This record gives sequence, C-alpha cells and structure tokens, in this order.
Amino acid sequence: IGSLCFQGIDIDEYDVMGGLMGKPLELVKCQTVDLEVPAFGEICLEGYVDKAERNQEGPFGEFASLYGGPVLNPVVKLTAMTMRRNPIYMDICSGTTEHQELGALPRLGQIYSQAKLAAPGVKDVYMPPSGFGRNSCYLSIKKTVEGEGANVAAAVFGTDPFVRHVVIVDSDVNIFNESEVLRAINLYMRPDNCFIIKNAKGSPIDPTNRDGIVSKIAIDATRPLNSKTRKIDYSQGLDEIDLNKIFGN
Repeated sequence: IGSLCFQGIDIDEYDVMGGLMGKPLELVKCQTVDLEVPAFGEICLEGYVDKAERNQEGPFGEFASLYGGPVLNPVVKLTAMTMRRNPIYMDICSGTTEHQELGALPRLGQIYSQAKLAAPGVKDVYMPPSGFGRNSCYLSIKKTVEGEGANVAAAVFGTDPFVRHVVIVDSDVNIFNESEVLRAINLYMRPDNCFIIKNAKGSPIDPTNRDGIVSKIAIDATRPLNSKTRKIDYSQGLDEIDLNKIFGN
C-alpha cells in the first residue's frame, strides 16, 4: 500500500491494487473494527487512535542516515492482532539504500506526471540514493523551447516538498549514472539559468531547515537549442582502418 500513497483521497487503493494484480483483491472483515483488509496479508493489527492522547516517540534513525528528534505522536490502542501461520515480517534498517529507494519509488510516478504537464518532452526521472531518495531529483528532457527546464523544476518543487535540488539534463544523458549527470552540469550549467527558492516548505528532518523552512535550487544543465557542440565520437573512421595494410600482413 505504501507504493500507492500518492493516490487521491477519493480513489480506493484496493481497486488500484486489483488492477495491478490483474484480478480483484480478496478482502476479509476485521474482527474488532469496521474495516476490510487483504485476506492474505501476513499480519493485521486492529485498533483505534484516541485524538486526545499523545506520547513521546523517538528519536529514530531517518532516511538521511541521521537521527530525528523525539516528537509527541498520537497513541494507537490495539484491539486485536491476527496473522497467517508462520507469518513473514519484513523490516529494513533506517537510512540504508533499501530504505531510501522504497521512499523514492512512490514519489517518482507523481513527479513524472506533473513534470510531463510542465514539459511534454520529459523522458525520465530519478531520485538517487546520494540524495537519500528525497533531497535530489534528476530529470531528462527533450527540450523544444528554452525555459522548459525551469518550468519542469518548478513542477517538481510543487509536487514534492522534500525535494531540495533539481537537476535538468538533455534526453541523451543517462540520469541513472551520476557521472553523466555531473558531466552535464560541468559542461552546460550556466549559473544565471539556475534559480533559488528561499523560505520554502521542506522536510522537518532536513538538517538545513529552520522551523521547517529550507532553500531549494534548480540547476538547468541542458544544452542551448542552438548549440553547435558535439560529443567526441571515438568510433568515427574505425571501419576505414585496415590493420593488415598498416602492419604489412
């Protein structure tokens, strides 16, 4: 269900899960609360939240490999627990690549959809582990007019408040290879084409935040549309070389 967290409030996530499975998701009624849950779930915890009761929770390790501070959170009162025979309980270590990628994956679809509205030439989007699956976002676009990079970056910031750095590159750059992204930045980034957003909402556990407020930067590392530069082609002319003639064999 976590991967569906960006669905609208009026969309039944069980319907979406059934669509992904290609068949209806079988549900079963809970024992102590008026809800239905997947029939073949491993463990089901039933209960309720008393809005008047809160207790200190944390500190916990967070996605950025740092500890978050303790906070007062609502208390869940458990009323029942059911499970399959020999249930599987999956856990991950906070701040690891696995944790970061699980957080990034559900964000990517929503970011892609909104960025595509800003510029139809958007080809792909990636939130790398180096940005903890939250802070950084790389997008490749096939630019048709100048300025589309800025529009795409603005769409990303408006979609996900956790994103602090957006990098826009051309469609021939492999955004899943950070060396290629850095090469594009070092070749084509013009500081006057980048923009900074101050006093923006960010992640509450971002170490740069002040009362939840952060600064964000968008980096346009796309080539100008009228650029005459070409990447070196080391294979050019190789088919014309006859080593037998060169070495006399």
